[in-house]
Amino acid sequence: MALRRANATFEVLDVAYDLDSDTEESISDLANQDPLSWDREHVRKLFPRPNTSTSGVERRLCYGSDFPYRIPNNLIVETEQCKIEFSHGIGGFGNVWGAAMLPYDDYTLRDWPINVADLKASYANVAQYVPLSADVDGLENRFPIYSNRASSLNRSAPIDALLKAFEKREQFLRRHGIEFGRARVAVDSSGGPASCRYCGFCLDGCVYGSIFNPEIAVEGP
Repeated sequence: MALRRANATFEVLDVAYDLDSDTEESISDLANQDPLSWDREHVRKLFPRPNTSTSGVERRLCYGSDFPYRIPNNLIVETEQCKIEFSHGIGGFGNVWGAAMLPYDDYTLRDWPINVADLKASYANVAQYVPLSADVDGLENRFPIYSNRASSLNRSAPIDALLKAFEKREQFLRRHGIEFGRARVAVDSSGGPASCRYCGFCLDGCVYGSIFNPEIAVEGP
């Protein structure tokens, strides 16, 4: 994105595993409709139930596909005492991320050779092209939004009740070092063409492109 702003010429090389054409067609069909009108067969295919256990979700898929995790057959990686996932899918793990956009603060960076002041310009640059849903709330002092384009997703009833309960006890919580606020997520909630439609399948793939995916930056104009 920085090279584009500078009108510089560059070339991107990407292995680019991607969704199959049938899945892409199903996504396009749903993207042109309101969630209440979606075909149940398309929904079943694109959003299968995840494999879960007491350890959590086994692996997040993208429209039922594991393409973000695929690697070439001739690539071998050996590790000791750790597990590593890496992606050769176009857009990388941006296809299956949770879209969290809470910035670091100085306490988090206390053992790093940089501080928040070193990151401010970069946070602001990213905010120029990544959508952000965020509220100015109790997190703002330690975790600035760094954007004047942020919008806000609607509160669900459980989240609304939880935040109101926290607000009633705000002084008590702060005295005990507890800060609270809404999540900052890279989701378009502006009301525009790519805005969230609240379909409820955020963790499985967004047919409207509301959740930021690096593929948008790679394939954009």
